[in-house]
Parts: sequence; structure tokens; C-alpha cells
Amino acid sequence: MTWLVASASLYATWLNVHRRRACFAIWIATNLAWSFYDFTHDLPAQGALMAVYACLAVKGWREWGRHA
Repeated sequence: MTWLVASASLYATWLNVHRRRACFAIWIATNLAWSFYDFTHDLPAQGALMAVYACLAVKGWREWGRHA
């Protein structure tokens, strides 16, 4: 499962390079998945980081929607 989430995260990065708003939807999902994984594997700092990244992806989704 971690390889699938990692692959999706990289795909979202590729989409971002090509200025596709869908990158944020994928990042929201993958960052939440990583956050859950990290918290359940006793990695709270990494889990918190991924949770913040998920929030930033929501902000990016909203911002890019306004300017599209």
C-alpha cells in the first residue's frame, strides 16, 4: 500500500509541474494516508507534518480554483 501512495504522490507532483489543479486533490488523499500511516507507526512528528501538508493542499485547491 505504501508504494501505491508514494506513486500517487509522485504523480501529483508531476501534475503540479504541469499546472493541473487535480494535483491538490491527490495530495489531500495521499497526505492524509501518510499521516494515518505515520501516526499508527509511532511517527507523530512525521504524521503531524503530513497533516499540515494536507491542509496546505486544501488551501492550494481553493486558491487555484479561484484563479482558474
